[in-house]
Amino acid sequence: MLTPKIIDLKKSLMDMAGYIQKMIELCITSMEDMNTIILDDVAYYENKVNRLELEIDDRCAALIALYQPEAKDLRYVLMIIKMNNDFERLGDLAYKISHSLKAMKDDSLIFSMTELYEMAKKSYAMLQDSIMAFTDEDVTTSRTIGGRDNEVDKLYEELYTHIKNILKDTTNNIEPSLHILRIASKFERIADLATNIGESTIYLVEGTVIKHHNQEI
Repeated sequence: MLTPKIIDLKKSLMDMAGYIQKMIELCITSMEDMNTIILDDVAYYENKVNRLELEIDDRCAALIALYQPEAKDLRYVLMIIKMNNDFERLGDLAYKISHSLKAMKDDSLIFSMTELYEMAKKSYAMLQDSIMAFTDEDVTTSRTIGGRDNEVDKLYEELYTHIKNILKDTTNNIEPSLHILRIASKFERIADLATNIGESTIYLVEGTVIKHHNQEI
């Protein structure tokens, strides 16, 4: 009786994941040519994510109260609650990225920031892989996610140095530079949350609690 309800919860969580992936895809696509018109759809998906987050939270609370799940069933519900929160935060990050991109729509500085494009692609790939690994309960893939976070961190450091050098030569780019750093920090956080999802999958399948390490988990 409990299993179908957990499956239905997981389906709703995957719907939420799909909206988030679409939001991030729109942001990355916009970065390529600064077509900010498509970013209006980010707010549309953000509203869907927020509604689902509240719905899933309520359903998980009711399920625990009514059925008092144990063992793996309990782990599954707890991880859905945690990932529901992580997904809502991912939606917020994508929404904030879209705002910074809109603020930069008439500026070309972003086109020279190759580090930012690499960060975006790597962070998004981590997120996609972590979501797929959760769907498939794939511990092997989940263990590789955390190690990839180091690549994103390194790119952020390179981007920071790039921006710092630009600002040494001119003060004309202060505002776009700040937006670029904000965007980069959001993609760095997306990579962190992808790592969290990988850790959640490991806990779900093995019952092992693993926190962030600067290496493969």
